[in-house]
Amino acid sequence: MMTYKSLYHRIRESTGLDVLTENVLQTIIENCFADITSRGYREFNEQVYIKESENEEDKLFESLGQGLYSIDIPEDYRRTLHLKVTVNNKVYLGHRLALTDERVNSIVVGNENKDVRTNFAYLDKDVIFYTKGDKMYIECRFRDKEVYDIRLGYDKRLIAPKQPDLKKYDETEIICRREFEDAIVLYGIFFLLQRYSKDTDRVQMALNNYKYYVEDLTYTLAYEDNYTDEDGIICLERV
Repeated sequence: MMTYKSLYHRIRESTGLDVLTENVLQTIIENCFADITSRGYREFNEQVYIKESENEEDKLFESLGQGLYSIDIPEDYRRTLHLKVTVNNKVYLGHRLALTDERVNSIVVGNENKDVRTNFAYLDKDVIFYTKGDKMYIECRFRDKEVYDIRLGYDKRLIAPKQPDLKKYDETEIICRREFEDAIVLYGIFFLLQRYSKDTDRVQMALNNYKYYVEDLTYTLAYEDNYTDEDGIICLERV
């Protein structure tokens, strides 16, 4: 766990510069989060939505009738990786469509309350989803099956903590993947040297240390995400 206090001491002791202020430290964190995001930072999370619960912390989905459901998009949502709908005997993988797709919201259903729904006759998927504002809508071809939960898998967005008081530096955590904690330190070293050091070689070295460290991490994460080992199993002929 990295706190504001530990980050402050690591940057100050590494640079030997006693010029690190509260505002500069906050700027380092926010700028580093933006930079490592642009370089391919990824962190997976799966949010489970259920129909009803007495626990206020549980996330709920809303049934809007005629096979339509809605969920609130998480605050740290960045990009959808999958959406799964669980019924009593199967899990359906949703297919994302844009609201501009002519197949979305293309029919009117209901007698008294005229509701707009998607025509699944033109789709080869059983479940689709699309977004409107801070809501995600899920439509199912089947309307008679009970949905038990909806699972949204997504890449998390890095959110820098609000700048705490100096007294709370020791307890305010900087939340990110543990592998990237050192990247924030290396970025802070470069940031400080760039502002206050006249040694261009030292500044360039600090930049290279940060850049190559992040590039190596993101390459490793990309390799893990796309890893396949088709030749890992050797089939022997039966004797």
